[in-house]
Amino acid sequence: MRKITYIIICLFLFVGCSTDKSRKEQVADTLPKAQLKNELVESVHEDTIVIENLSTLVVKPQQSVEKVSAINNKQINITYKGKDCSRIVKATDIFKNIHYIPLETNEVALLKPEPYCIVCRNNSIYILDNKNSGNDIHLYDFKGKYIRDIGRKGEGPEDYLGGLHIAVNRNGILSFPDRMRSEIINYSKEGEFVSRIKMDTVSLYKNMFLNDSLLLVTSFYDRSGHLFHIVDMFNKKVVKTYYPIKNRVYMVGFPETMTRYKDKILVSQCQSNDILEVALDGVKVRYTININGKIPPKGFWDQKASSYSLIADEYRRMGYIGHIPCFTETDHSIFFGFRGLVPATETQGWALIDKVSGKSQTFKKIELAENVCINPQIFHFVEEGKIVMTVSPETILNSGNQEFISQFPELKEDDNPILMFAEIK
Repeated sequence: MRKITYIIICLFLFVGCSTDKSRKEQVADTLPKAQLKNELVESVHEDTIVIENLSTLVVKPQQSVEKVSAINNKQINITYKGKDCSRIVKATDIFKNIHYIPLETNEVALLKPEPYCIVCRNNSIYILDNKNSGNDIHLYDFKGKYIRDIGRKGEGPEDYLGGLHIAVNRNGILSFPDRMRSEIINYSKEGEFVSRIKMDTVSLYKNMFLNDSLLLVTSFYDRSGHLFHIVDMFNKKVVKTYYPIKNRVYMVGFPETMTRYKDKILVSQCQSNDILEVALDGVKVRYTININGKIPPKGFWDQKASSYSLIADEYRRMGYIGHIPCFTETDHSIFFGFRGLVPATETQGWALIDKVSGKSQTFKKIELAENVCINPQIFHFVEEGKIVMTVSPETILNSGNQEFISQFPELKEDDNPILMFAEIK
């Protein structure tokens, strides 16, 4: 405790003596700013998790839960023995308020088992499902009834060619980063074309509204070498680009996620162990996640190579766990997925951290009911603390659990997936 007290005193002195010598250009006062706090971190629970280097504040039960600070170089170290991450956990042990919504199946909107993107906004469910034929963006109500398609896939002036993500603001405007055209294409909730914004990028990726008029967009890479772009939707122009990336070679099938915590937007960058906290005035590393000491060395993903296969071979050979495909945070919990290549039983799984106690657990599958297990690849952010995952009809019907099956009358194996909504404990 003396050591901890000394660290606190030193930290406060440092903060008191520091001054902000530079500020980056601010584009709009309405954008959320990162609230930076310097807070002490205590390492806890030696068996499962050690959160080091100014990472989180351990709070006694009678105290209010403090927010995690936005200091650089914070590291979450999770260790597990053998194949502990491949264990099965009951859904009720990690989630609360679980409910299911079967999506209507029809010839117009036939979905893959794992759609690219699910957005819940304005009492509606928007689903992006990149298909070889037909439209990709579908609108459902919260009973799972199909309403309409949004926009149209094609080569016309109001059409889109293809992308991986969508965002919807509170006014019902859907923003679609068309990576094939390097444009942001916007549609109304009624499915009508609104506008398109030309981007100076090679490959657009994900997006999230900062407010009703400003959009944060990521790209695999662009001509200026930056990852993040802020787009003014009203003036139809890019007002800021930042966070340069170098010689990035992307591996197929490694997604990233964008999520929101309080007034912050958090991004699990593609092929990275860093969780980024993104604001108008810059980008900070909120956490660096190290699973079993298998984090790739610094600069691994930015090394020059003729193809991603060379990097993938080294990644596989060394057994690195260097990708965080999903991440979300609440006042009480941190929930994320991690991914290596081989062996999948030991290098891929999920982790749930209790921020108050510092304890963590790792697992591979989630048991919804007896004999009903899912092995999700990703989850989709709904709002703080709430997520949605997909459940295939085949998984339910093949379980033999008649009590659970009875919740879904007339369910067939080739039906659209079922959405499982849950709140993280």
